[in-house]
Amino acid sequence: MSEDITAKEQTLEYMKNRIEKMGKTQHIEILNILKKNTTVKLNENRNGVYINLSYLPNDVIEELQKYLDYLKDQETNLEQLEIQKEEFKTTIECGIRSGAEDIHAYSEGRRRSPEEYGIAAV
Repeated sequence: MSEDITAKEQTLEYMKNRIEKMGKTQHIEILNILKKNTTVKLNENRNGVYINLSYLPNDVIEELQKYLDYLKDQETNLEQLEIQKEEFKTTIECGIRSGAEDIHAYSEGRRRSPEEYGIAAV
């Protein structure tokens, strides 16, 4: 029994730490999730809204966990897109440099060989 309580406490602590690091938009969405359940007591003052996570019903904890998982997936996807963007940027920059070399070679009256383009001679 105490192992279950400890696991729940660890989960709540992890959730609390993640939520504290989030921005205003995510905080508002979390507040909307909490407001859906009328048994959740929200303490509000001029500094913000405070919730005692240890009193949340399990279904609310599960819904919050799903939202946190969703945010983590979105963050992972965004990181992957940023990596792809950098790869595309590098590829384009290399292509632009190669194009500039072609223009220079053309203006000097010489052409680049297929090998210079990375194409094997047939």
